[in-house]
Formats: sequence, structure tokens, C-alpha cells
Amino acid sequence: MLKIGHRGAKGHVAENTLESFQKALDFGVDGIEFDVHRCASGEMVVMHDKKVDRTTNGNGYVTAFSLAELKDLKVEKNFKVPTLQEVLDVVNRKCIVNIELKGKHTAPTTVAIIELYIAT
Repeated sequence: MLKIGHRGAKGHVAENTLESFQKALDFGVDGIEFDVHRCASGEMVVMHDKKVDRTTNGNGYVTAFSLAELKDLKVEKNFKVPTLQEVLDVVNRKCIVNIELKGKHTAPTTVAIIELYIAT
């Protein structure tokens, strides 16, 4: 049986934040699961919902925000929306990663980021 941190350690720290993923690693998970969306400026960001409304102080679809605009939002008042690359940097091969692709055109960019990460 594997211990999987769903959206990090969302019961302890705001879901899908770098701090939540670090907390899951601190708990000794075997893997983490999260979702990615492509934002308006093309980067892959980690967020479960297609809208930012539930988890941030913003309103609207992830796809309508640039990365800079998403970074200006607050997740539970203290945290930031991370990119896929930032999450992979935190995980740093310490556990299994399960990425759910959300929305159109997420696969090519996600695969490219993963391939680059594996190659380095």
C-alpha cells in the first residue's frame, strides 16, 4: 500500500501549494498527486479547479490569467499558486508524482517539462 499526498498535505496546509507538497514529503509519502492547467501566458500551473474562485482571492478561469496574474493571487491568504516546475523542484525525485492533466493542450507542455526535468 502506498501513501499518496492528494494535492500535497491538504488537510494540514493549503492544497496545491509548495508548502503543502513539502509537508507531504515531511510526512514521508510515497507519492503526491496534483492537477495542472495551462494559464493564459502558456505556463503549466498546479491547481485542481478550472476556476481560481474556491482556493484563491481571485475569480475566473485559470486559463484567463497570465502566470504573473496568478502569482499575485493569494491561496488561503498566505500562499502562492505554483508552477509545475516549482513543484517538481520541491519534490526533487523524493517520491512518485501523479499528474492529472486538466484542460486542452496540457499534455505537450507537461511532457516537455517532465522530459527536461528527467534529463537534468
